[in-house]
Amino acid sequence: MSYNGVPTQKHTLANAITRFSKKAGVHRIRLHALRHSHASLLISMGENPLIIKDRLGHEDIETTLVTYGHLYPNSNFEVAHKLEGIMSYQTATQNEDTSPKNQFTARYLRKGLETNNAITMR
Repeated sequence: MSYNGVPTQKHTLANAITRFSKKAGVHRIRLHALRHSHASLLISMGENPLIIKDRLGHEDIETTLVTYGHLYPNSNFEVAHKLEGIMSYQTATQNEDTSPKNQFTARYLRKGLETNNAITMR
Protein backbone atom coordinates (compact mmCIF):
# COMPACT_ATOMS: atom_id res chain seq x y z
CA MET A 1 0.00 0.00 0.00
CA SER A 2 1.74 3.06 -1.26
CA TYR A 3 1.07 6.28 -3.11
CA ASN A 4 4.54 6.58 -4.60
CA GLY A 5 5.79 2.98 -4.90
CA VAL A 6 7.66 3.10 -1.60
CA PRO A 7 6.32 0.67 1.05
CA THR A 8 4.48 2.31 3.93
CA GLN A 9 5.80 2.20 7.45
CA LYS A 10 4.78 -0.57 9.80
CA HIS A 11 2.25 1.45 11.83
CA THR A 12 0.74 3.61 9.10
CA LEU A 13 -2.53 1.67 8.80
CA ALA A 14 -2.90 1.19 12.55
CA ASN A 15 -2.42 4.94 13.07
CA ALA A 16 -4.98 5.73 10.37
CA ILE A 17 -7.52 3.40 11.98
CA THR A 18 -6.94 5.05 15.37
CA ARG A 19 -7.26 8.55 13.92
CA PHE A 20 -10.43 7.87 11.91
CA SER A 21 -12.15 5.86 14.65
CA LYS A 22 -11.66 8.82 17.03
CA LYS A 23 -13.08 11.20 14.42
CA ALA A 24 -16.08 8.94 13.87
CA GLY A 25 -16.58 8.39 17.59
CA VAL A 26 -16.53 4.60 17.25
CA HIS A 27 -14.56 1.89 18.99
CA ARG A 28 -11.11 1.36 17.48
CA ILE A 29 -10.77 -1.98 15.72
CA ARG A 30 -7.43 -3.75 15.39
CA LEU A 31 -6.02 -4.20 11.91
CA HIS A 32 -6.34 -7.99 12.05
CA ALA A 33 -9.98 -7.66 13.08
CA LEU A 34 -10.67 -5.93 9.76
CA ARG A 35 -9.88 -9.26 8.15
CA HIS A 36 -12.60 -10.97 10.17
CA SER A 37 -15.04 -8.14 9.47
CA HIS A 38 -14.33 -8.46 5.76
CA ALA A 39 -14.92 -12.23 5.81
CA SER A 40 -18.10 -11.82 7.87
CA LEU A 41 -19.45 -9.23 5.47
CA LEU A 42 -18.76 -11.46 2.46
CA ILE A 43 -20.49 -14.41 4.16
CA SER A 44 -23.56 -12.29 5.00
CA MET A 45 -23.65 -11.24 1.34
CA GLY A 46 -23.79 -14.92 0.35
CA GLU A 47 -20.35 -15.03 -1.26
CA ASN A 48 -18.86 -18.41 -2.19
CA PRO A 49 -16.54 -19.78 0.55
CA LEU A 50 -13.86 -20.56 -2.06
CA ILE A 51 -13.69 -16.90 -3.05
CA ILE A 52 -13.45 -15.91 0.63
CA LYS A 53 -10.63 -18.44 1.05
CA ASP A 54 -8.73 -16.87 -1.83
CA ARG A 55 -9.27 -13.31 -0.60
CA LEU A 56 -8.04 -14.18 2.89
CA GLY A 57 -5.07 -16.14 1.53
CA HIS A 58 -5.94 -19.38 3.30
CA GLU A 59 -4.10 -22.40 1.92
CA ASP A 60 -7.15 -24.68 2.12
CA ILE A 61 -10.91 -24.31 2.44
CA GLU A 62 -10.93 -26.14 5.79
CA THR A 63 -9.18 -23.21 7.45
CA THR A 64 -11.84 -20.83 6.18
CA LEU A 65 -14.75 -23.08 7.15
CA VAL A 66 -13.36 -23.88 10.60
CA THR A 67 -12.77 -20.19 11.31
CA TYR A 68 -16.01 -18.82 9.86
CA GLY A 69 -18.32 -21.86 9.77
CA HIS A 70 -20.38 -20.55 12.70
CA LEU A 71 -21.48 -17.65 10.48
CA TYR A 72 -23.43 -20.04 8.21
CA PRO A 73 -26.19 -21.06 10.69
CA ASN A 74 -29.13 -20.68 8.31
CA SER A 75 -27.51 -22.39 5.34
CA ASN A 76 -29.26 -25.65 6.13
CA PHE A 77 -32.66 -23.96 6.09
CA GLU A 78 -31.91 -22.33 2.75
CA VAL A 79 -30.97 -25.69 1.24
CA ALA A 80 -34.11 -27.29 2.68
CA HIS A 81 -36.28 -24.56 1.12
CA LYS A 82 -34.59 -25.08 -2.25
CA LEU A 83 -35.28 -28.83 -2.07
CA GLU A 84 -38.86 -28.38 -0.91
CA GLY A 85 -41.38 -29.57 -3.47
CA ILE A 86 -38.97 -31.11 -5.99
CA MET A 87 -39.97 -34.66 -5.06
CA SER A 88 -43.44 -36.13 -4.94
CA TYR A 89 -44.42 -39.04 -2.74
CA GLN A 90 -47.41 -40.97 -1.51
CA THR A 91 -47.90 -41.69 2.15
CA ALA A 92 -47.52 -45.39 2.92
CA THR A 93 -50.68 -47.18 4.01
CA GLN A 94 -48.86 -50.26 5.26
CA ASN A 95 -45.35 -51.07 6.49
CA GLU A 96 -43.86 -53.70 4.18
CA ASP A 97 -40.52 -53.79 6.00
CA THR A 98 -40.38 -56.85 8.25
CA SER A 99 -36.63 -56.88 8.90
CA PRO A 100 -35.67 -56.45 12.56
CA LYS A 101 -33.68 -53.22 12.50
CA ASN A 102 -33.22 -52.77 16.22
CA GLN A 103 -34.13 -54.41 19.50
CA PHE A 104 -37.53 -52.72 19.73
CA THR A 105 -38.58 -53.74 16.21
CA ALA A 106 -37.34 -57.28 16.78
CA ARG A 107 -39.31 -57.55 20.04
CA TYR A 108 -42.45 -56.13 18.36
CA LEU A 109 -42.17 -58.57 15.45
CA ARG A 110 -41.61 -61.50 17.83
CA LYS A 111 -44.77 -60.58 19.74
CA GLY A 112 -46.65 -60.38 16.48
CA LEU A 113 -45.41 -63.82 15.41
CA GLU A 114 -46.23 -65.31 18.81
CA THR A 115 -49.75 -63.91 18.59
CA ASN A 116 -50.20 -65.23 15.05
CA ASN A 117 -48.91 -68.69 16.09
CA ALA A 118 -51.26 -68.76 19.10
CA ILE A 119 -54.22 -67.89 16.86
CA THR A 120 -53.40 -70.63 14.30
CA MET A 121 -52.92 -73.27 17.03
CA ARG A 122 -56.41 -72.76 18.39
